[in-house]
Amino acid sequence: MNRSGKAALWVAAAHAALLALACAGTFALPDHNPDGQCEGIGFGCVPAPRDSARLLIAMFGVPALLISLVVCLAVVAVVARCRARPGGRLTVARPVDSRVDRQDRP
Repeated sequence: MNRSGKAALWVAAAHAALLALACAGTFALPDHNPDGQCEGIGFGCVPAPRDSARLLIAMFGVPALLISLVVCLAVVAVVARCRARPGGRLTVARPVDSRVDRQDRP
């Protein structure tokens, strides 16, 4: 496996580990509300801390991790493409100057 393939694998593994760690961390939270407060949504009730954390992870954590994963994999792809070019760096084409004859160019 080449370097970019390994980098992509590490990026994906790190994102999966972060999601698993966040989900596993919810098990440390209590599954009932303190002081006998009612559980649920609506009528002055609130979800249990464990349920609230899982809901927030599902609503915000997973989409944020997916966006982060796509951005990281895009960076890995750009770096791999740059390394594949001669010279090993990203090159930008020089702008064409229509005022100069082609014979005058170096």
